[in-house]
Amino acid sequence: MSKKFFTFFYLILLLPFVIFAQKQQLYINNDYGFCLFQNPFKDEKIHNFSVYTIEWESKNCPFADTLPDFENPDGLSLSQIQSKRVIVGKKHIKACYLENYEGGAAGSVYVAYYYIFREKNNRLLILKFTLRFTNCGMTTSKRKCREENHRKIKRLKQYMKSFYFI
Repeated sequence: MSKKFFTFFYLILLLPFVIFAQKQQLYINNDYGFCLFQNPFKDEKIHNFSVYTIEWESKNCPFADTLPDFENPDGLSLSQIQSKRVIVGKKHIKACYLENYEGGAAGSVYVAYYYIFREKNNRLLILKFTLRFTNCGMTTSKRKCREENHRKIKRLKQYMKSFYFI
């Protein structure tokens, strides 16, 4: 068989993967060394997205008072709110998870979701997704409102299923 035939054969095999990658619009963050299936900065279902690292020496999941932008509208002591362990991504990466109600206005509710990953050298990588939900108590179509809010949570879970370190 000729070299042209093998080149053509491999192009045919790779074509579905190239089309899939273009549709997915992978978000690769080289600064922190991770990848998501789509850019959360361009996703209208994600109200806000931020990434940062902090120093953390313990092997346990951090408490809320270690996160510099964790807001506390409920008046709870932040040193009592501990993140819980979760597994994310196709490679089953261990992470810590915190959810935080950040308030609301004009029929909206804002909730921040923190996914916290251990890095080398006693550092934590923190992905913070803030979602804006419609306050279903203020709408006439409660069922439609709950379905839309559920789709936003499902979208966030899709992001975390696609997470991996590069």
